[in-house]
Amino acid sequence: MSLFKIQNVVILIILGLVCSLNADKLGARLGWVERAGAGSIQQNMGGTGLSNSKAQLPAFINPAIVGVQRKTQVSVGGETRSLDRRGGHLGFNSTYENHLAFGYAVLYRGDAGIELIDENDQNIGVASPGFLRHSVALSARRSQVESFGVSLDWSSFHPDVEGFQSYSSPISFTVGYYRSFDNIRVGTVLRNLGFNGNLSAEEIASFENGGGAVDTKEDYYPKALELEISHDFGAGTYYVKNSSYLLQNGLWGWDTSVWENRLGLGLELPFWADYAIQMGYKGKYFSTEGGVPGNLSLGLSWRMLIAEEDWVEWTMGAIAERKYQYTPIHLSMRMFF
Repeated sequence: MSLFKIQNVVILIILGLVCSLNADKLGARLGWVERAGAGSIQQNMGGTGLSNSKAQLPAFINPAIVGVQRKTQVSVGGETRSLDRRGGHLGFNSTYENHLAFGYAVLYRGDAGIELIDENDQNIGVASPGFLRHSVALSARRSQVESFGVSLDWSSFHPDVEGFQSYSSPISFTVGYYRSFDNIRVGTVLRNLGFNGNLSAEEIASFENGGGAVDTKEDYYPKALELEISHDFGAGTYYVKNSSYLLQNGLWGWDTSVWENRLGLGLELPFWADYAIQMGYKGKYFSTEGGVPGNLSLGLSWRMLIAEEDWVEWTMGAIAERKYQYTPIHLSMRMFF
């Protein structure tokens, strides 16, 4: 094994062990989008994609990848879940100059048909709250195999409930890096960074209470350090990703109890013409709850030519999640031209 491979295996092991896994959940703000993944390819392969030059929504997944995707592409997708939950995405990226590229992605997560009950247990209507996450990315390609990227990110929540105002979060930013070494690729991302002393992506939500006064609630998006390595073997590719989340509003945390790690594994196996099977796992490194401590996913992708150098790529899949959680079914379409 080469020195490069050994170093990166050691990095993954360190990231997987230095942080405690005591925290059970990553929080509602993070879970709406980042836990669910962006696009069918990422969801099929366990949330991996930081080192995947074919990522559907690079502006969100890793802004550095925007610079290595040489064709203009548009991606759109939707998903349905149990508990009347739904989601979708829209993405676009294109080269700007020889070494610059830009991209945009918006992700949607929401609920449908939630019955509203007042203090007298009377049904007063139905609400369909929704959450949007936007990313605008700029990438600089240093060479054919290396690029850097940064994205500006913001979110908006629309409660669809009388007395609760829609609001948008302050702008945060994400920094990404991508590098290819023959049949090995590396991607790393530092996301949810804010423009303040703690580099925290903070927000203040305002809403009206029953008396007409306005209440406020402060919240933050956990910083995330993610590292991924992918390796081609024969016609297939496997992906290994570690995500380390800082579960406190601060610049850094030396106490391991404020960190949580998540493991992502992905596998893509072409099997006929332009068809490929994708499989993945996403969850904790271990669990005291028994059973599979995460989500298993499976999907299929295929391409259809629309011109000599233009094509449409379709991706579909489903995720079998842990007990008491919903199971998404998703479909995406991406056009290259």
